[in-house]
Order: sequence, then C-alpha cells, then structure tokens
Amino acid sequence: IHDAAQALEASASGSCDYLLFGTVFRSSSKPPDHPTAGIEGLKRVCRQVHIPVLAIGGLSVERARAVAEAGAAGIAAISLFADTPDIGATVQALADALTLPSRHV
Repeated sequence: IHDAAQALEASASGSCDYLLFGTVFRSSSKPPDHPTAGIEGLKRVCRQVHIPVLAIGGLSVERARAVAEAGAAGIAAISLFADTPDIGATVQALADALTLPSRHV
C-alpha cells in the first residue's frame, strides 16, 4: 500500500494479516523521481490500522530504529539482504534496532 486511505481499505477488508507500506525512503530499485512517504507517512499509516505494518523501500540498519519508532512491526527489503557480506550480522543488527526498549508507565 502507498497511503493511509489504501491502508484503511485493506485492513477493513479483513483479508489481510499485515500490510507492506512504501516506498518509505529512496530506493535503488526505483527511479529517482519515485515518490517516497518518509517516516511521517509511515507513522500515519501505522496509527490508522490495527494490523502489523511492514516498511519497504530504501531500508537500512541505520534507518530501522526510526521505522520501529514510527510504529512499524518490521521491514521488508531486497538490497539490504542481497548486498550484505554478512547476513547473520545484518539480521542481528536489524533485530537490535527494531526492538524498542520497554516503556513502563
């Protein structure tokens, strides 16, 4: 999905277990002028639906924490995994970045 309206429609259908939302950041697999939603667009979608949202598009280990803080349940990526020399280290770094500290109220 690409925006909050599509997210609401897809989640309301009851036929989705999760949503893939993007393109969040510029991606090497898209043309330079391809629109991106950014973190704010991701936050809007995550707040609108009650099913998990996975971010896609231009994801990196360095961007993973911001994606988690925006409310995404995780990421989907191609280049991030295909281009890494150490898949184990990349997966561990992502797991660390996507795991937010507990917030006690």
